[in-house]
Amino acid sequence: MHDHELPSDVLTCLLFVYGTLRSNQPNAPRLGGSVPLGWATTTGQLVDLGDYPGLMEGKGQVVGELFRLPQAALVRIDELEGFDPEDVEGSLFVRELREVRLPGHPDSYSAWTYRWPHGGEKTIHHGDWVRHLQDRDAQSPKPDWL
Repeated sequence: MHDHELPSDVLTCLLFVYGTLRSNQPNAPRLGGSVPLGWATTTGQLVDLGDYPGLMEGKGQVVGELFRLPQAALVRIDELEGFDPEDVEGSLFVRELREVRLPGHPDSYSAWTYRWPHGGEKTIHHGDWVRHLQDRDAQSPKPDWL
């Protein structure tokens, strides 16, 4: 992995995103200044929380993307995800390190991601939020004027 787009004196970290921060999703611009490293997966279960998904513990695969970003950028992502390092129990999502795999790479990587700690009923069995949105939209009735 190369930091060719980030200055060498900037402390960086890896971030695995699986929902609204993915490419072409509403919050993707918040990752401006980061380096995309490609499609990635982690172990877990994805649940549909309405406007966004949640990653929970589980035996399935969750599909997402891996980014290298300045460590300091985590503060703004923490705000978006409702994570307060001073109040982990009271946080909406919990930021934690997880093992992430890039297709075609033998090694796994340790990356930050945000876990949903509150439970959920609508499991996304294939683990891919963008695919789930496409399936959901395809099932929605279209208005007559479209």
